[in-house]
Amino acid sequence: MAVCAFPKINLFFLAWVAFIPLIFVIIRSGLKGSFFYGLISGFVFNAVGLYWLVPMLKFNTGSYVQAVTAACALWMYLALYWGIWCLYLNFSQNILRKTLKNYLYSNTLIILFGSCMWVLLEYIRTYFLTGFPWMLIGYSQFKFTEIIQIAEFTGVYGVSFLIIFCNLCFYFWISTQKGNKYLYTALVLYRHGFNIRSSQSI
Repeated sequence: MAVCAFPKINLFFLAWVAFIPLIFVIIRSGLKGSFFYGLISGFVFNAVGLYWLVPMLKFNTGSYVQAVTAACALWMYLALYWGIWCLYLNFSQNILRKTLKNYLYSNTLIILFGSCMWVLLEYIRTYFLTGFPWMLIGYSQFKFTEIIQIAEFTGVYGVSFLIIFCNLCFYFWISTQKGNKYLYTALVLYRHGFNIRSSQSI
């Protein structure tokens, strides 16, 4: 869903809620499961958003097989950052909830640390080795002028921080509201549907 916030679809507002289903899944998974779900989600996100790499590489190499192989390798590399973030989020919430018995405090720290970790990973991805700054989640808000203005002071990373921060806030708000049974049920079905599709593909 997050990729729909980027061109050509440009539903930029979806970025503010697009990560809620993924957060729901990884919070309730083990460490391996959270990394796996993050890796798959990141691969799909980058494959759809960077689909143009295949025809570009084919033009340069003259081989469709080489183009697809190179593109898949890059998509998988970029997906690793998603996997690491999901792994960190799962690990940090387990540690914080064991250390802090107060859910309000632990959830607040999970939101802050999770948002900071996402920004750190985006920064590393931008400059590590040759760097690859495309498809940073903050770029999805280029049409949201009221928000994108903060990039003048924080760069795109400040926008990315706000997006992940809001997604985490919305998730914890939804998960603690007894009246949101329908949305909660939809997220449960999403998780089980993802598990079924994953088991069928193995």
